[in-house]
Amino acid sequence: SFQEAGKRLIERQQNAALRMRSGIRCLVSGELPDVLEAFRVAQEAMLRQFLWSDRWETPLPLGEGKVDEVDPWSVAVEAKPHWRPFQLAYQLLVLESVACPDSKERDTLDLLWFPTGGGKTEAYLAVAAFEIAYRRMQYGESGAGTAVIMRYTLRLLTAQQFERAAVLISVLETMRKKDEGPDLGEAPISLGLWVGEASTPNLLENDRDNSPGAVQLYDRMLEDEEPKNPFQLLACPFCGTEIVPESKSADERHYGIEVDASAFRIYCPDDRCLLHDRIPVSVVDEDLYRAPPTFLVGTIDKFA
Repeated sequence: SFQEAGKRLIERQQNAALRMRSGIRCLVSGELPDVLEAFRVAQEAMLRQFLWSDRWETPLPLGEGKVDEVDPWSVAVEAKPHWRPFQLAYQLLVLESVACPDSKERDTLDLLWFPTGGGKTEAYLAVAAFEIAYRRMQYGESGAGTAVIMRYTLRLLTAQQFERAAVLISVLETMRKKDEGPDLGEAPISLGLWVGEASTPNLLENDRDNSPGAVQLYDRMLEDEEPKNPFQLLACPFCGTEIVPESKSADERHYGIEVDASAFRIYCPDDRCLLHDRIPVSVVDEDLYRAPPTFLVGTIDKFA
């Protein structure tokens, strides 16, 4: 009585295996230019983000951040990390349909179903890194702009995923600026959080009585004896230094935020850090509209 269901499941498994083989062919055949190189960029970016994330667990006070640069190819780290089989399988499964606009699988919705803490986020971040690199390598400057949109249902989940995506995007932007590998273009690789004014400001400056703008939130934060960071990113993605100190500081440089009526910037307060100049992240709607991010994280209600 279960034969029909069994056949249906086996057919889906066989189709998944065929799609993985198609992904491998895309990598090795050379039929689609830049696919293998973009895949390599994505793999290196994921390795670097694993290593960055491994160095610290909670935001660290200024001066205690892990500012020494990590070499992803050093002997000390060559044995880790590894992809879990489902993570690599997922990347190969979707690679052909991501890379090829004419793929018949473009209409397929791929659901990554795995227990909490199993590594789903890393699997789709790897696909996002591939898409970002591939677009830029294929289309040059017109491959910039928003390449990936990630939608969430809950603001709490969104903020958590935003912090994890911030590490990957910071890695990719660092790789782009170093210009040691494939040309990833002149336009910055950036991340945006788009979740509504209850969590992030809509405007850079708002002189009306309703929700405060980023300038007003920043000024209030400077006055607080125990300031709370209203801009969601709590720590530097590279070294873990806290963006906002735990207690009030007379030196504004200890606050890794710069905002005025025309611009918004988050940076690592530690001047020894790789990301002291800028962390490629924005959380202000007005700023996102002026400079659309490469990777946009948003909530369903915001899109609605």
